[in-house]
Amino acid sequence: SLPSLPPSVSPSVSPSASPSVSPSVSPSVSPSMSPSGEPTSFPSMSPSSSPSIPPSSLPSVHPSDHPSSSPSIAPPCDPKDLPVTEVSASTCSAEYSITPIVVERHKKSEDCISLTFKQNLISANELEFVFIEFLDCDVASTENKRCTKKNSVTPSETIGPMSVKCIDGFALVKVYAQDENVLADSDIVSNIPRTCYAPQSENNGNRCEWEYKIPCTC
Repeated sequence: SLPSLPPSVSPSVSPSASPSVSPSVSPSVSPSMSPSGEPTSFPSMSPSSSPSIPPSSLPSVHPSDHPSSSPSIAPPCDPKDLPVTEVSASTCSAEYSITPIVVERHKKSEDCISLTFKQNLISANELEFVFIEFLDCDVASTENKRCTKKNSVTPSETIGPMSVKCIDGFALVKVYAQDENVLADSDIVSNIPRTCYAPQSENNGNRCEWEYKIPCTC
């Protein structure tokens, strides 16, 4: 039989109480206010503006393909991995067999090294004066150096620890000794820093100088 009236030109004012038997041919004009119960079978046309799941608190199983934007802070170096090297020709006629500078600790975050001086320079006698010049980590300016002075330093006696700042990847330490009875007149050093307050020496004799270099990276 034929319908009594033709279909209306415009949709009804309110939606029907029950869903239609089959889905519409075209999508709705605007998205629904809440997500559907299940994910769709196909990817969306464009990425969402925010991630769907927060990052995990655990590391990934495999490393990423690209390095991170900034390097992580390296752990402190083992003191035995930081060799002490004498970098200048000694002005002293006396010879030693054990390096007098001992690396105690390295703090990578501050780029500083903790050093101790051990009197191995003259093993048979005490030294009247020992001066140690270094750049202190507590001093802000790279121009201001500190000089530690010690009188009557016996064999194997230690001075320190000293917190030495690294410049251009290395820590530099200068050691001076002065003794009229132990060191020879021909052992001449004329440039002991004023900050060391070294006593006057005739013709700058009876003085020795050593310079040591320690790397700041493992």
